[in-house]
Amino acid sequence: MNKKKLRIALAISLVAVLIVGATWAYLSDVTQKKKNVFTFSSGLTAELYEPEWDGEDENGQTTPADNPDLGKNKADDILPGAVLPKNPYIINTCNVDEFVAMKVTFRHAKDGFELTEDQMELLNQMMSLDIDSTNWFLYKGGENSPIFYYMYRGTPTGTANGLQPGTLQPGLKTHELFTEVTFDIGIDNDEMNWLSGLGTLELGGKDIPGLREGLEIYIEGAAVQASAFPEGFIDDITDFPNNYDTNGLMSDLEDLLRSAPYFP
Repeated sequence: MNKKKLRIALAISLVAVLIVGATWAYLSDVTQKKKNVFTFSSGLTAELYEPEWDGEDENGQTTPADNPDLGKNKADDILPGAVLPKNPYIINTCNVDEFVAMKVTFRHAKDGFELTEDQMELLNQMMSLDIDSTNWFLYKGGENSPIFYYMYRGTPTGTANGLQPGTLQPGLKTHELFTEVTFDIGIDNDEMNWLSGLGTLELGGKDIPGLREGLEIYIEGAAVQASAFPEGFIDDITDFPNNYDTNGLMSDLEDLLRSAPYFP
């Protein structure tokens, strides 16, 4: 069978915030780099990396851009069964303990608009992410939603004793949110055409338009000062995942990630 190829774009950015009293202190400058660093007057900073995708890590190590094993290079021509390495994580680059979250959005590569729920339902039949649900808590996003919010609740190697789960101390990094993007081996030509934006697929009696010039998986991050929240709030969050009033941090991070700067 003549299997068509798919081109995929996956983007990444970071937004960092600090809680000051009852208000958010937003960054005053934004760069256009893939790896964005935001610094506040208080000194709160964080960075987002995915070295298996682009070869850059927090230690300044760089894999040659043309290395065929990098996810961004494997994404140029995707065939059914393809597995792309991509491993986003956040590192605390200041001297303040932080709580962090990530937002994952599935978008059209051409214009950055979010996929519809119908498009996501079809995409979920063809593609998957190996989310680390042990260390990252999904606090909003249904099965066919194009947007997912994850709160970090892990304990990084090197964390001091006595700190509640999810505390990201200075110099430490989170576990990877996921490590691979996998496309099903059974994807047929019609589905590849749909993924590439060259056709429609039927779902529930409706013709669902294909992706516009491929898929973009867009990742954003948020960080807040850990000492601004009471002891044990992570337990409250995980015990009541559908009650966003249980602790203000959940809704605050969601609002922050909703209003994050756009990085085309």
